[in-house]
Amino acid sequence: MRLILNKIQLHTQGRRAFGGAVRPNFLRTRATCQRLEPYRGHSVHHRSVVRVALTGLLAGPWAVSAQAAFSTPSWDRPTSIGEATADGTTYQEWNTFSSVSGPNAPDVDEPFNPNGVANVFDSAAPGSASFIATSGNIYSFDGVIEPEATVPTTQATTEFLVQLRTQGSDIDVNDLTVNGEAATGLPGYSYTELDRVAAGGVFGGAIVDHAWTFTADPASLYTLEWGWGVTSASVDVLIIDTLALLVPGDYNADGVVDGADYTFWANRFGSTDPADLAADGNGDGVVDGADYTFWANRFGDSAALSLDEVGLGFPPVAVPEPASLALLLVGLGAFMRRRAMASSLVDVSKGTEEVA
Repeated sequence: MRLILNKIQLHTQGRRAFGGAVRPNFLRTRATCQRLEPYRGHSVHHRSVVRVALTGLLAGPWAVSAQAAFSTPSWDRPTSIGEATADGTTYQEWNTFSSVSGPNAPDVDEPFNPNGVANVFDSAAPGSASFIATSGNIYSFDGVIEPEATVPTTQATTEFLVQLRTQGSDIDVNDLTVNGEAATGLPGYSYTELDRVAAGGVFGGAIVDHAWTFTADPASLYTLEWGWGVTSASVDVLIIDTLALLVPGDYNADGVVDGADYTFWANRFGSTDPADLAADGNGDGVVDGADYTFWANRFGDSAALSLDEVGLGFPPVAVPEPASLALLLVGLGAFMRRRAMASSLVDVSKGTEEVA
């Protein structure tokens, strides 16, 4: 294969449709903008040469930095693991990829997901013949990519804002599934084309920023799958924001504020560890007595009430009288006494050691 800095030489036997445009027998490079002579040798397979040329082009005219077209979610995007834990949110963004089959961890800013690490890959690889372009895109010039993203979340009804940049052919924007269910049938589903710029160059097509919103049923792991149905399209940028519709006081995220949340709170009492702040009901950074009061004031609330409050059309349920709350108060008193006794024993032990 012969590569010259200011030339891209292509074997061009015949004309072939590519990326919605007919591939001509010349290219213009960004550096020289000159007409190039076609490669007339017969020792190189044209597909290999095209792939090398394509990789270079994706790193050149098609390499586009993040645009202002991308949106922020309607909720506060977390800026720390503590915030993500307390608010039930996650944020992850990919701008470059290192492997078509994964794993590809988020690489922009700090991924804030206390539930685990999200991943993106081409689920059709290697059959799709996809590869990583020099710019870090996942691309296939004559195969169909099937992007898949896995996002660990809190076990709760979850709102999504998913944003994606593609380059090349126009994808089927409605062919998105969430845990096997068509996203178009989920509550709150919407699709918006945020931006479109002609890609230009020999391959044509467009650089398009997409956005989907929807609300999914509770799951600890969400799998998002796209079936594009077209060749010559790339995954360039992916941003996924989630918001778990947690019931205030439902510390264990099972959809109801009950005695199990008291146990969850009690086991984390006194902690400031971000991993424990799901029990920090008032969000002051420490699991303490105020969070017990926060829980007690909401005892009996359920997910149905919360969903109605955020406007998803679920009717509120009657909040039961907390008849068992008195028993839990007794339990709290016993728990606090045990902690106080344990603390006293530790103090006495320390004093004995110091005297000795």
